[in-house]
Amino acid sequence: MTGKIFAVAFIILFILFSGGLTLAATHKLTDLGTLGGDTSGATAVNDEGQVVGESATAGDHYPHAFLWTQKGGMVDLGTPGGTAK
Repeated sequence: MTGKIFAVAFIILFILFSGGLTLAATHKLTDLGTLGGDTSGATAVNDEGQVVGESATAGDHYPHAFLWTQKGGMVDLGTPGGTAK
């Protein structure tokens, strides 16, 4: 029994002092805004922090694709097949 207690204590101390256990990941949420409409939604983000998705524009019923970067903000990439009417 003493051997089991020693083993458990050793494992706990190893984890605490080795930094080998991460209890929570750190994430930062950023409001990307919209292209002037009421809604937007991100679809993907890459290792550079660039985000793609779709957003409503003011008075437009078609979602527009966007590219968002920290430096440039949200850029309208238009709609599939061309400009919305």
